[in-house]
Amino acid sequence: KLAGVSPSTVSRAINKDPRISESTLKAVLQAVEEVGYTPKSSSQRQGARRKTRRSKRYNQISLLYGFSPAGFNYGAYAATLRAVTQTAGDKGLNLILRHCEDMSDVSCLPDKIDGVILFRMNPEGRLLTKIRSMPSVRVMGRISGDDFFDHISYDNKLIGSIAGKYLLDSLCKCFCTPDLSGGPELIVERTESFIETIKKAGRQAHLITGSDLEQMVSGRRPAWLGDPVGLYIPEDVRIFKVISAFSKIGVELGKNLKIVGTNNDRLLLDSIAPGIASVDINCAQIGRNAVLHLIKNIASPHEFREKVIVEPFLVAGG
Repeated sequence: KLAGVSPSTVSRAINKDPRISESTLKAVLQAVEEVGYTPKSSSQRQGARRKTRRSKRYNQISLLYGFSPAGFNYGAYAATLRAVTQTAGDKGLNLILRHCEDMSDVSCLPDKIDGVILFRMNPEGRLLTKIRSMPSVRVMGRISGDDFFDHISYDNKLIGSIAGKYLLDSLCKCFCTPDLSGGPELIVERTESFIETIKKAGRQAHLITGSDLEQMVSGRRPAWLGDPVGLYIPEDVRIFKVISAFSKIGVELGKNLKIVGTNNDRLLLDSIAPGIASVDINCAQIGRNAVLHLIKNIASPHEFREKVIVEPFLVAGG
């Protein structure tokens, strides 16, 4: 009563529980001193001590994903999975892949696993409750403060900034990027970051509309388009369509067109000559961190949620 806290809080403070705040600990110790209380040693306390049980380890983890399995043909997803698989193997862990179509279906969660990695999925209902009771980590996507899980992803805004600085350093005169304002939120965000980077340098970035592309395909050059062109593509998979349209009006790679893409998808980019630059969102590091972070959670569970942001980097073209 003198310390203004409950008996259980006093007990935790005396036993130096790390969850007790410094101010509470100070109040409890001061009250203990005032009343002349001397805590008993652990050997003097009555009653059997509770034994700590080490839960059984299976040396297995699961990766649950909520998109079509064909998504692993996509460069960023494939690179992340490769890193997760490699790191799990290096650490002596068996990795079980499970596709979840129903985000509340607990049957998609394997038995006898030590932890789970959530890859672009948002569990609900019973599945959410089950996963929250075990070591878990989410990878990729937008990081939010109210997430239920530890989360490892990339700095999305930095992608557009890196692309913009690269094209500015390449001495381009005209800067542009496809108009994807109705697209996925992450794509829109990195596009806006690119435009803002160009604007801060005192230049203007133009949005290439569907009408602009149709005009180029018919051999007509948009009035705003100057030379040389600095083009940012927020996803490598969109590059071919834009390159084809630009070629119809004499704007070509190695001549008067400089491109920087996103995701460093080598299956796509290695077929383009001369080579183009791309911002690698660092999927390899995200995948490695996911497994290492999960291993740490398995060994030492924690209540607070950790957010890890990995920095993307530029891979220069040929």
